[in-house]
Amino acid sequence: MAGKPRTIDDYLATVSDDQRAALEQLRKTIRIAAPKAAECISYGIPAYRQNGMLVGFGATTKHCAFYLMSSSTLADLETELEDYDTSQGTIRFQRRPTGWAGEETGQGPDRREREAAVAALRPRFSSRSPCC
Repeated sequence: MAGKPRTIDDYLATVSDDQRAALEQLRKTIRIAAPKAAECISYGIPAYRQNGMLVGFGATTKHCAFYLMSSSTLADLETELEDYDTSQGTIRFQRRPTGWAGEETGQGPDRREREAAVAALRPRFSSRSPCC
């Protein structure tokens, strides 16, 4: 694929296999937590909209990231995320020799990361009307 990604699948085709597996797991979690949210590419990363931006995710050479797009939501989850590198509404996680940070299954973000994703999304979309 040449140029900028136009879909989340296009974006995922550009990352490494292990990053793709982790981001696909995060994508599934987001779809469960916000089934009516629309997938899009925003600022070059996969994102979800439902009457406004909900969350996004991405990968760099050193880590994957989950963008909550809300520093107050991140502050509410401070205890649950104390083992992760966080800042300004972002949770970063990296591949380690034993697997992804904190993961118990070997297949992407661990249970705490998935629960944080669901917890972050619920209050942000529950008061909004369905997308489109």
